[in-house]
Amino acid sequence: MHGPAGEVHGADSPGGCFLVVEAPHRLVWTSALTAGFRPVHDPVLMFTAELTFETVEGGTRYHVRAIHTNEADAKKHAEMGFEAGWGKALEQLVELADTMMD
Repeated sequence: MHGPAGEVHGADSPGGCFLVVEAPHRLVWTSALTAGFRPVHDPVLMFTAELTFETVEGGTRYHVRAIHTNEADAKKHAEMGFEAGWGKALEQLVELADTMMD
């Protein structure tokens, strides 16, 4: 992930892997696996994320679900700024979609 000032987030992460790509409706990935579905050793934070997109009148309904191994990992993710980061990612996605609609 790249921040607005060019900083790289997650560079210390051992990787991630897409599990499901059903364009344009669903995207699922995990930090528990790397390319080729190989298990991650010593993950910084293990979770699986699922994004779904549904066409509704006047736009698109977006839903994100983060699945953690346990309550402690969910809390750690929250303390890392999970909600703010995902909110910013959504804002960027909406900006991109708007430019594609022009």
